[in-house]
Amino acid sequence: MTFAPEAFYDRFVSRTRERAQRVQSLSFPALRAEAHAIAGEAALLGLHGCAEVAASLGRTSSRLATSPHHEQALARCRGWFSQLAQETFVLAKGDPGANIQLEALNLEVHSAMTDDSWFSPPEAGSEGGDGRRVLILDDSELTRDTLCDLLEGEGYQVAAAGDLVEFEKTLSAFRPEIILSDINMPDIQGDEVCRVLKTRFETDGVPIVLVSGIPPNELEVRAERAGADHWISKEEGPDRVVEVLGELLSEILF
Repeated sequence: MTFAPEAFYDRFVSRTRERAQRVQSLSFPALRAEAHAIAGEAALLGLHGCAEVAASLGRTSSRLATSPHHEQALARCRGWFSQLAQETFVLAKGDPGANIQLEALNLEVHSAMTDDSWFSPPEAGSEGGDGRRVLILDDSELTRDTLCDLLEGEGYQVAAAGDLVEFEKTLSAFRPEIILSDINMPDIQGDEVCRVLKTRFETDGVPIVLVSGIPPNELEVRAERAGADHWISKEEGPDRVVEVLGELLSEILF
C-alpha cells in the first residue's frame, strides 16, 4: 500500500488552525510546545515549508521569552502562528505560491533569533524621526532607482527591494512609514503582498500604496480588493507619487 500524505492534509490544516487560535491565549512555553507539534506533523506529511516555519517559531519563542519587549514579542509570535495557519491552508489546496510566503515568513521569524530591536517603538529623532521613511518593492531596477531618486530629492529616507526575500530582510532593519509596492512581479503579486502585510503585527498600521503601469481602472479595483490605502498609476507621473505620499503622511502625523 502506498502512503498518500495528501489524504491527511485537511486534518493537518484543521489542527493547525485550532492551534493558531489556541496560542492567542497562551504564554511562551506553551506556544513553543504547539510550534514543535506542528513542525513534527508537517514533516511527516512532507510539508517542509510549514515544518521549517514551525521549527523556527519554536526556537524563536524560546529566545523571545526573555525579551525586554515581552508583550510585543508575544503578540508578534501569535501573529506568526496565524500567518502559518493561513499559508498552510493555501499550500494544502495546491497553491505553490504559498511556498514563497512560507519562505518569507521563515526568514522573518528566524531574524528574531538575532535581533528583537524592531519590537520597540522608534526613538524620537532615530531614522529621521519625522515619519518620512518609505520602503519600495519593485522588480524593475529602473523603477526602483527612479523612485529612490525622486523621493530622496523630496527629503524622504528610502529603502528599496527587488524581490520578496530582499524585502523581508530590508523590513527587519528599516521600519517604514509607507510602503510602495508594484503589482506584477515574477515571484508574487503586489496585491497579495498587501493582503499579507495588513495581517502582520509590525505592518498592519503601515499605509500601503500599489504602484503599477497596468490600466488605472484595473489597478483601482485590485487595490481596493487587496485593502491598499492608495494606488498610483505610473501614467500619472512623478508629481502624483509625491502628492499621494504627502497626503498619507499628513494623515499619519496629524
